[in-house]
Amino acid sequence: MRWTVYYQPKGELKLELRTLIIVNRLSERYREFEAFILPYLKVFGVPMRIMDRSDRHLAQSILAHPLIIIGHEDIQAQGGGFMVD
Repeated sequence: MRWTVYYQPKGELKLELRTLIIVNRLSERYREFEAFILPYLKVFGVPMRIMDRSDRHLAQSILAHPLIIIGHEDIQAQGGGFMVD
């Protein structure tokens, strides 16, 4: 099997084998994630990590996840930047 790296971030990056779900609990659309997306992920047994944008900014380490899902619309609710170096 051959692997090709298209993006190499600064520093060492450890591979995380769980799916990263990005949500914002302060958004009015957050309930859509709980109602429509989360149940399917649980039924199919998708290993996941849920990151709440309202608690903290996203860092470059999210790039270690093989799959990133934006859980609902209006992820930027309540302002703030999306990523921090």
